[in-house]
Amino acid sequence: VLKMGIESFLTSAVSFPFGFPLIPSLAVGSVLLESYVRLPQKILFGKDPYLLPDFNQKSVFLLFPGYGGPDENTDRIVNSVRESDKRYRESRFVYCYDWRDWRGTLLRAAWDSQQIGKIIGKQLATSENVSEVHVVGVSVGAFAADACIKEFRKHRKTIQKSTKKESTLSIPTKSSFKRVQSRLTLLDPFTSRGIFGNGYGDQYFGKDADFCEQFMNTDDPVPTTNSPLSGAHIYDVTESLERSQYIPAEGDTMHSWPVAFYGLNWAKKIDPRLNLPLYRPCHIERPRGSLTRID
Repeated sequence: VLKMGIESFLTSAVSFPFGFPLIPSLAVGSVLLESYVRLPQKILFGKDPYLLPDFNQKSVFLLFPGYGGPDENTDRIVNSVRESDKRYRESRFVYCYDWRDWRGTLLRAAWDSQQIGKIIGKQLATSENVSEVHVVGVSVGAFAADACIKEFRKHRKTIQKSTKKESTLSIPTKSSFKRVQSRLTLLDPFTSRGIFGNGYGDQYFGKDADFCEQFMNTDDPVPTTNSPLSGAHIYDVTESLERSQYIPAEGDTMHSWPVAFYGLNWAKKIDPRLNLPLYRPCHIERPRGSLTRID
């Protein structure tokens, strides 16, 4: 039906070269396209996104890569976090969620990413062991990361209320479900959603996280990734000295630099166990909407 509607829209636009029906045609076409990008993934791909593997750790580090999937920069982040955990003798569930099989076109990517984040957030909420979550989103993966935090908080609150009322649910109902500390890291996040969602990220990203940080540069060619978010503390790494030594992978751009910066500096500066004031995850010290330039 959507395909037929889009074809009809294009035909009508071509049939009237003087533009009389152009405005209503554009409106109808935009609505049809927006409906398409919002289609549930099970309808589009014939299957639901996979869930996280079983784990029993209390702390979770979860990374959602961008549209192209995991790469050397995301691998570096995951490996750096795991190596640091070993040094500190801490057990944490560290995982990179590859969502490429559930992405549609670039037009659909934000919605697809967001749907996956909701599913994973709900899954995390039902794990009574979890007491701390750190979710990282790269580029359009920011929609998954933000939705994961939001859905996690939403369902954990529902579970807490239900346990108080001693409701009978199909998920664990022990009183050990507690409020969880949540940290959201957005690496050069894409912030527009669908046809009508320009500025979505600035309006919503990070509002449900205890601490939200954005690592960005201001001169890469990817649209909607070069502006600060009001719901995050912003680290601008455009003029970082390390950038002069960074060479993007073939076919990539400086859009990947904030991702590379994060991985290269996790063990040296960013890991909160180092307790360095510049990167301390606290909005009292690093308010939302404020910006720190890294040189």
